[in-house]
Amino acid sequence: MLYQRVETEDWNRYLGRQFSREALDFLKDHYEDLGEKSDLEWDPIAIAIAIAIAGDWREYKAKELASNFSMYINKKKMRDNFAEAIDDLAQMLGKQTYVVGFDNSFLVKNFIMKKKLFGVF
Repeated sequence: MLYQRVETEDWNRYLGRQFSREALDFLKDHYEDLGEKSDLEWDPIAIAIAIAIAGDWREYKAKELASNFSMYINKKKMRDNFAEAIDDLAQMLGKQTYVVGFDNSFLVKNFIMKKKLFGVF
């Protein structure tokens, strides 16, 4: 098997059009940590393909997150305190998958929703 050493610039070039700088840094660190913990070599091109094409990860602005998961948000809370409603939503999604918050965006790992764990906040 052939391996390629991937520098940060390469990683950013593979995924830079889809994610913010903060999300790119998180993803790179996340996969490096997985590689170190499991003592496995990982293929950055395969990971980039999984992220880009298969939608393994997606970055949402706060309003996009609210729109895509609006069925789980208390509408009154959204009107009264948007930031708190989004934080509640991110915590709820975090029970199902990885959710990482940045300035005004969230990185969410693809998952299959388990309805019984969700409620409207």
